[in-house]
Amino acid sequence: MIDLATLSGLGPALAATEASFAPRLARSAATTLRRLERAGLARTSTPPTLTLPRTFSATLAAAIALDPDSPLSWHYLDTMPALHVEQLCTRAEPTATLLHTPLDWARLPRLSGAITRLGAILAGAGVDTATAFGTADLRAATLADLYPRTYYGGFMPLLYGYPADMAAMARALAAGDDVHTVIDTWLAAPLTHELSHLGAARTGIFPGYLDECIAGWLSVRALPAFAYPDLGADNAIFAAPWFLQIGQALARAVSPEALIRAQAGVTSWDDALGPLADAVARLGWDEYLARRDPHFLSSNFTPEPWLKLFALAAAGSPLGEHTLASLATLPWHSIPTDAPTPDDTAALADGLRAMCTRSFLDQGAYRVTRRAPPPITVDLDLATLSAPLGDSADPVPPRYPVPPALAAALRAELPPRFTIQLAPDADLDAAAARLAAGQLDAEV
Repeated sequence: MIDLATLSGLGPALAATEASFAPRLARSAATTLRRLERAGLARTSTPPTLTLPRTFSATLAAAIALDPDSPLSWHYLDTMPALHVEQLCTRAEPTATLLHTPLDWARLPRLSGAITRLGAILAGAGVDTATAFGTADLRAATLADLYPRTYYGGFMPLLYGYPADMAAMARALAAGDDVHTVIDTWLAAPLTHELSHLGAARTGIFPGYLDECIAGWLSVRALPAFAYPDLGADNAIFAAPWFLQIGQALARAVSPEALIRAQAGVTSWDDALGPLADAVARLGWDEYLARRDPHFLSSNFTPEPWLKLFALAAAGSPLGEHTLASLATLPWHSIPTDAPTPDDTAALADGLRAMCTRSFLDQGAYRVTRRAPPPITVDLDLATLSAPLGDSADPVPPRYPVPPALAAALRAELPPRFTIQLAPDADLDAAAARLAAGQLDAEV
């Protein structure tokens, strides 16, 4: 994989910028702890040592060297680290109770089960937990002990641990829920995602967007409710299907086992990705230069260039020097495919599930729940499922790829574009199987 110094052409400027991070992080930690001490809320007098993962640090350095006034600087070196220190070091409630209560893992069935399944997924790819995290047992004494073991746990606040989320959990505790119930209900999915990034010592993939997508794909395998909430629940993760679809496509291109081994640092990204390694680095930098969003997740709601790149790789097609623009206009039918597989049908079912979720804001906290199946448009030329936004708080209507091999096969049997209406109690796996077989019966 092309290194960022070469890719960006920034060379010494990148190294000099990155060298400034450690002292700035130390100042952020010390300043936050002094603020807590003045308020009488500090649990400790020693600020934690903040560290950035290697690939993330290099990415941030490249972005700041390119634009010293970028908001990425204060966001990732001041604001987020300060929230991280406050989460770990405050006596304020409910944060102190949630992060520092000794855990009885038997009372955390969702989180404990997800950790067990994640361990089994890693083992299936030949990776042991000790290699991935530096410890064989992830069931730590407290959440404050568990979270820092993860990839972003050295400087970022816990996902869904922001003030609005903490206020919502405080209301649940005040209503009589015990701390284990609140943790397992509200934080099992966020913690599963943090753990799916694996440990901080590994070398993450560039761009960081793909790291999020791989973690999203692992998260759903470890805890399906990470993306698709149980009936009556509202605790899935906002926008999770957008990340899952990219992780699925990348796993299809290189194999799940190769992807997991590279994510864990057991093999290199060059070995796992082959010709894709340089292509994803070029596309990631191309995307950052084109958009320069105040984060590294520019493709959240525009995944098609990545989906097409991975489809080309899966087909063994030349990857060339594709850009965001060239991939955006590349017709799906120009990408060769093999015959559909059962994995394609399973991915189609995930797409139907994605159409049946909705997001909403509860006093500033994002929640995700199921909704009755809306009319779902199947566009085989665009290899896409889509649905109306409805009353969801999502920024754009849901969209999910029809796996390329399946779309190609169905183009020979079905109209290029049609709409299906699922019954309120439809079995989505069965509906996906019928659709994959070209059956548009009344139930579909």
